[in-house]
Amino acid sequence: SSAASDVYKRQPIHRYLGALGMPGMTAYFGIINEGKIKSGDIVLVSAAAGAVGSLVGQIAKIKGCKVIGVAGGKEKCKYVKEQLGFDEVIDYKNDNIYSSLKKYCPEGIDVYFDNVGGEILEAALAKLRMNSRVVICGAISQYNNKSKMKGPSNYLSLLVNRATMKGMVVFDYKNDYPMAIKQISEWFQQGKLKSNVSILDGCIIGKKGFGFFPSKNGNIRYPHIGIVIIEDNCEIGCGSTIDRGSLSNTIIGKNTFLDNQVHIAHNNTIGENCIIAGQVGFAGSSTLGNNVMIGGQAGISGHLKVGSNVQIGGGLSLIHI
Repeated sequence: SSAASDVYKRQPIHRYLGALGMPGMTAYFGIINEGKIKSGDIVLVSAAAGAVGSLVGQIAKIKGCKVIGVAGGKEKCKYVKEQLGFDEVIDYKNDNIYSSLKKYCPEGIDVYFDNVGGEILEAALAKLRMNSRVVICGAISQYNNKSKMKGPSNYLSLLVNRATMKGMVVFDYKNDYPMAIKQISEWFQQGKLKSNVSILDGCIIGKKGFGFFPSKNGNIRYPHIGIVIIEDNCEIGCGSTIDRGSLSNTIIGKNTFLDNQVHIAHNNTIGENCIIAGQVGFAGSSTLGNNVMIGGQAGISGHLKVGSNVQIGGGLSLIHI
């Protein structure tokens, strides 16, 4: 309809990278269709400051739930509670997860939306209420394990509480994306949803800038929260890492130089005339503009769109382009 079209047109373009893109679709269908939330539910969300978790919690609040978030560090926790409106937040870096859940969820949890796995999943299972739902969206705490992946040991809590634990993949809902985009757009128009966008324009991210962005004078300013847009004429230095060594849901503008050992993860757009040096990994659903040069030892997997005049160096590994 023309009304729906007007809602779409009023949204900032970067929002289609986050709340109106894959993270937003994941949050919407994950918490509503898979989590089956209803008013009065107690909802626990891990990675609550992230692109998915931040929306999951806000949608649950819109639906009348009590929401507890889990995030790492004082600044992220402050953002989750004061800006996003979560009822409570647990700082897993400084708080004991078990005692915090006992404090904030004395009656247990109806829905746990899991983005991290590991110890937090283990703790959440111990607090399940009768007929509760666990939505498995990700397991970021386990992705870089050098040893065996850690799984939950108290899974019998699912049995005694008649609970369910189910994985979800957002692409299962692709036919319903327009409906979700319309609803999320309306929530933004009504002021019910917030998102955080970090924009870098002409800045330099120096060597081993792990998870932090510099101010214009090169000093570290704040940790990464939300979607990242790296605009034109930026430089990302050797060994730089953003969000645990990857750039996810990111726009990289034209004339940008990325040095080696940078991992380009899901749903990124790389503009024209960019140079990407050696040891670069590309995961699914990324787009390379025209006149992009990629150095040696580049690993590329899944749904990569490549523009004209793109040069890719030696040591190349290609999977399902």
